[in-house]
Amino acid sequence: MSKLSKPTLLIFIRPATILVLTLILFLSGMTYYLAEPVLGPVPGVLQKVRILIDPGHGGIDPGTGEKFELYEKDINLDLAFRLRVLLEEKGATVDLTRWSDQELSYLSPDLKAKRHPRDLWGRVFLAQAYDTAILVSLHVNSSRREAERGAIVFYAQGSEEGKALAGAVQAQLLKLQPYSRQQALPTSSMRVVNSTQCLTILAEIGFITNSDDRQQMQDVEYREQLAKAITQGIQDYLTQ
Repeated sequence: MSKLSKPTLLIFIRPATILVLTLILFLSGMTYYLAEPVLGPVPGVLQKVRILIDPGHGGIDPGTGEKFELYEKDINLDLAFRLRVLLEEKGATVDLTRWSDQELSYLSPDLKAKRHPRDLWGRVFLAQAYDTAILVSLHVNSSRREAERGAIVFYAQGSEEGKALAGAVQAQLLKLQPYSRQQALPTSSMRVVNSTQCLTILAEIGFITNSDDRQQMQDVEYREQLAKAITQGIQDYLTQ
């Protein structure tokens, strides 16, 4: 029976480890200099402004457009996501009333009301819960007159700040849609606009019953331009 030899300790060093050790030894003999301070990102023009985007309808409520197999609820949500990105790039804190295809009636404090009013109250509830400064509700319009087209921005009747914000957004949409209304419109009958405590506007981005508007709404690049116009309008209002 052969004798057991003493154990031998083998140390394996990877080439990468040798390179790191060599680099450390090399750097230890170098002279160090203080680098210029790295500046953080410049605060955006909408810094600390809390904005709630409300993509209208959702879930069992498709909104308008069912006749054309083009649902308002889907257009609103897609536009809301695009608008959120642009507003956040400018420093705003952005929330959405919905992030998927759902309605919001379950958030209403009045559970005895019909589903549609409860859905609207759910959006008003979120505006208060998020301590919102500005609420932008997104919708698509329709009309019996197929020739009617273009964007309309609504604000609460009697609100001077609402008029200023809606006017700024309408002006930017007018650049994109020269055929749109020249002025934003006051309203006293839109629950989301008139029941919130924050500054609220509702943007009807076009008429789905108009063939030209409808074709544009299906173009993702056009939706991006709509989002940019609304963003610029909000910025114009806050910096004027």
